[in-house]
Amino acid sequence: MRAGKMVCRRSVGQMIGSAILAVLFGIMGFDAAAQTGSLNVTLTSEEDIGFDCPITATLNPAGTTLWVLMYNCFDKDFYLRAFSASSGGAVNDDDHNFAAALAGLEEGGTAAFYASLAFSPDGEMSVNYTDENFAPTNLSVPSDADGTASTEGVTSDAVGSLIASYAEYPETAVYNGDHTRAIATSENSFHVLDLQTGTEILEIEMPDGTDGSLPSFSTDGQQMYITQLHNPDDMTATASDLYIYSLPDGELLNSYEVLSPFVWISPNGQYAALWMSDEELAVVELAENNYSQPIQMWEEPRRLITCLNNGWDMSDVDLTVSGRLALMDVDWLPDSSGFITLNSYLGEGITGDGGNCLFNTSRLRRYAVTHEG
Repeated sequence: MRAGKMVCRRSVGQMIGSAILAVLFGIMGFDAAAQTGSLNVTLTSEEDIGFDCPITATLNPAGTTLWVLMYNCFDKDFYLRAFSASSGGAVNDDDHNFAAALAGLEEGGTAAFYASLAFSPDGEMSVNYTDENFAPTNLSVPSDADGTASTEGVTSDAVGSLIASYAEYPETAVYNGDHTRAIATSENSFHVLDLQTGTEILEIEMPDGTDGSLPSFSTDGQQMYITQLHNPDDMTATASDLYIYSLPDGELLNSYEVLSPFVWISPNGQYAALWMSDEELAVVELAENNYSQPIQMWEEPRRLITCLNNGWDMSDVDLTVSGRLALMDVDWLPDSSGFITLNSYLGEGITGDGGNCLFNTSRLRRYAVTHEG
């Protein structure tokens, strides 16, 4: 990650590089339990999605399929995996994973972890990522492509040129749900850009600067959210204000105090999922300031007995599986009844002369949000 200001990139509820942020902000502590009310969040299903690592995801326009950008945890091999939003079951396989179309991401190395995934208005798969120079680039995959080795993507740097003219750090641009708009962050303003016409449609000025302020779009792209830390100079003080603006006029519609600056707001605007710490999530009903119980994402540490990828017996070796499952993304269901999280085990394992021993797997989890009474 380049040195610079604290940033958070989201598109359709996407948080880029949360595994990196977990390291940077691991000292954060939150206490949502004191505000727990009648709002319940229940884990309804969990799917093991294998030994590769998810980066980000998006739901298809119908809300039935979750498309996940993944990579080999050890090599720069990127591909798309599709899962049923209702059951978590795999929809495509290794022969239809769009790896050939995504080959360009390999050149960017770790910069590819700033990627944003979406469906464009014409149905094409759109991947916005940063190249090896941290310049934003768009990759489009035809809507009728089958994801085989013959599938090619079309790259363009037109988006990057526009964003670079406004952004202090172009790689931190935030995109809306169909990649037709972006938010570019300068030192003292957020700039909402129309990527189809190449024009600025709104500037939100921040009198105290944009450090400690994180922008995002609503699911339908009709609103802009900004969370602003109360005290960005204190890494243990995470209380923030959430401002909601209408687009394209920039009218301030509402504001709320929230316990974390990292939020994914539900499509109906009623709830926000908050990244409370590197281990926990919570959901708040914004108008009521009603918080759910903390949602534990990590598993308990355990002694390694068997390598999960090859079955090697490790019972005579003193090794511990951390149970850490880094949050990579949150995607709300279209009806706001719940959300899906992507959790990565980050390739935890060891390498020896005989090959790799992997300790855990990445997960896709589905949660339901309900009220008591």
